Amino acid sequence: MNSSIPLKKICVIPVIALILFFFTSCDPNNGYYQFYDVPSQGWSWNDSVVFVLSAKGQDEAIQTNELNISVRIIDGQYAYQNLILLFSGGVAKDTLRIPLQDSKGQWLGNCNAGVCEITMKLELLNPALYDKDTLIVQQWSRDASLKGVLSLGLFKSKETS
Repeated sequence: MNSSIPLKKICVIPVIALILFFFTSCDPNNGYYQFYDVPSQGWSWNDSVVFVLSAKGQDEAIQTNELNISVRIIDGQYAYQNLILLFSGGVAKDTLRIPLQDSKGQWLGNCNAGVCEITMKLELLNPALYDKDTLIVQQWSRDASLKGVLSLGLFKSKETS
């Protein structure tokens, strides 16, 4: 069978489209995006994840109520239905309970290849946490070293016009 477009060119087009999508989704003008991996041996209650909420060239820090939190959990390694996090900004502190499973033990969010990602908006945090340059996050469970948490991230959704 004779084709006017070689097979190599057909395969290159989706790859180029994927690369362009990646670079446009990572554009800092589209919003705030920071993810941190949690140590594979476990997340100790005294280990902090520090998010810097101010960006170069911006006069004001990003408001926490504009952000979403995303938690990536390893299926079969995380033992609880919820994740409780302590947020600190300056002297103010607040806790947030993130539901990860329903009452039947089914993961909420998107699950692929043994990893589940659960995302929620940070609109319920203490208003005193707003306007801070950094947001410190700690796990606030009963375990000295929480296992099964893969990563934690904050991001701001793109504004729609």
